[in-house]
Amino acid sequence: MINPGVINYNTPSERGKKVRFQETSGMPKSNDEESNESFSQIPLLSAENYPEWILRMKIHLRHVGLLDICTTPSPAVPDADYKRKMYDAVNIIAGKLSSPSFMEVVNSDNELDPYLIWNKINSHFGMKAATIKAKVWLEFTRIPFDGDLKSFTSACRKSLNELESVDPQIPPDVLVCCILGKIPKRYHHLVDPLIHDQFIIQSPHNTLTRIEQFDPRQDQKAL
Repeated sequence: MINPGVINYNTPSERGKKVRFQETSGMPKSNDEESNESFSQIPLLSAENYPEWILRMKIHLRHVGLLDICTTPSPAVPDADYKRKMYDAVNIIAGKLSSPSFMEVVNSDNELDPYLIWNKINSHFGMKAATIKAKVWLEFTRIPFDGDLKSFTSACRKSLNELESVDPQIPPDVLVCCILGKIPKRYHHLVDPLIHDQFIIQSPHNTLTRIEQFDPRQDQKAL
């Protein structure tokens, strides 16, 4: 029982004041605060965000010392400490599954085993992610040159952003060559100098920016 004659500095309001003081005073964050922050950055899992989700979840599980529990088969007869870690890992993973994702990967056979859940997530969403990557990549390669540089670069930039969102791991120079390869011969006076520019050839975004700056009315030798 709290003594009414004594100020209790552990009440929620006082704890909140102390936390706010720590935040505004520049004091370093505690491990718990860092853990909560990294967990809050993990989105709910879906087929579209699987590449980001799996990386963020790995980082968080590694930080709290539970990644090995998820990537290593559990002992035939786990002790009490190992079981507690298993339940903690399952709780963390389940907390970042959307309802559809949860129903797709968690069942009565694996609900207590983070290793089985982890494998199910990777096999199920990994396959979906590969299909999505292929679809987005094909859409990028099929962008036509419609005769207008501005609309072409706009279409490329939009498709490039979609491509990067699924983390296709395609080398930047390959993306650049794919973009430049769409430009017809009448613009080769633009393309030829660009392939010798390292600043351009190493970044598809730099390439698109440079193409947007090009004025086709200029003399072909201007570049």
